[in-house]
Amino acid sequence: MNTTLINEIKLLGLTDKEAAVYLTLLSLTKAPVHKIASASKLNRSTCYIVLESLKEKGFAVESQDPELRCYEACPPQELLKKAAQRTQESEAMYESIISTTEELGAHTLGAQAGTRASFFETEGGLKTVQHEIDTALKKESVCGIAHEGNVEKKLEAAQNAKVIIATKNIGRKRALKNTYYIPYEQYPVDSQLFIFGNVITLLSESEAFAVRIESAQFAEVTREAFNLAWKEAERLNNLKYSNKLAIRQ
Repeated sequence: MNTTLINEIKLLGLTDKEAAVYLTLLSLTKAPVHKIASASKLNRSTCYIVLESLKEKGFAVESQDPELRCYEACPPQELLKKAAQRTQESEAMYESIISTTEELGAHTLGAQAGTRASFFETEGGLKTVQHEIDTALKKESVCGIAHEGNVEKKLEAAQNAKVIIATKNIGRKRALKNTYYIPYEQYPVDSQLFIFGNVITLLSESEAFAVRIESAQFAEVTREAFNLAWKEAERLNNLKYSNKLAIRQ
């Protein structure tokens, strides 16, 4: 029997015996259990168990003839569909695991009693901190400073956020609710700072480094510093529109 072909069939989730019996079924087209067992070099009882397993997995079907129980293989073309289905299921599982891991990581961050400061230097750690920020934007009062990028899309769904964004294209940016743009040339911000509750997060994608601090006093003083920055961002925003109006006149 073709060992290479059996190994390839096994990639679809079959055992050695299941792959061998399936290959036998393809050659016999349709046959009773004793013929399949003989061709597969298995005893009859074992062959029957394997056939039932193949039937459950969708690789074989049983005839409806009550006098003689026969089995036949599902068409080989069905294998491609099964492979595509397994790929989709694996990708969905992978995405689910990522989502669950990030959710659990964020939950762990908030549950670490006595841990005031945490440092992250791995891809998984950065994703955990980013997930906590994204969750806070949807549910909490958040203020922060960031560079332009995917944060803008997230702000559209934010419930109560005030964010300053440094951009190199300030003249082309459309106004977002509770968001001010500042010129990157004057304020070269390349990382993220967000404050929500008693938590302060700083995250740098380029340096693959993040810090999370949980302190009521630190959060208060950082929030006051942000309020000063917000007033300056408001002044720059008003100046930008004043200049546009002067040009039009």
